[in-house]
Amino acid sequence: MQAMLEELNTLPGVLGTMLCDGEGRPVAQALPPEQLDASLREAAAAAADSLRALHAATGQATHLDLHYTTRRIVIVPLGDGSVVLVCEKSASPKVLLP
Repeated sequence: MQAMLEELNTLPGVLGTMLCDGEGRPVAQALPPEQLDASLREAAAAAADSLRALHAATGQATHLDLHYTTRRIVIVPLGDGSVVLVCEKSASPKVLLP
């Protein structure tokens, strides 16, 4: 899993990645220390949990793209959990999404 996160970190605009379980809790991460803080981790985990619920309810949620002042967080379902991509604000979703 760690190798997959490290590989995702090489995509243009990606600052770091995190894998969350089905409850939105981080289980693996490849986030540089300057990108990882408690509020970011909590926001990403809450959003990942929301995406899981949307996907379970509709079966159609493919990703969640959140825009912040200086960053963008893209969350993609993966099995029972999700992958969280912390990105530069200008990151292109076309490059990030499968």
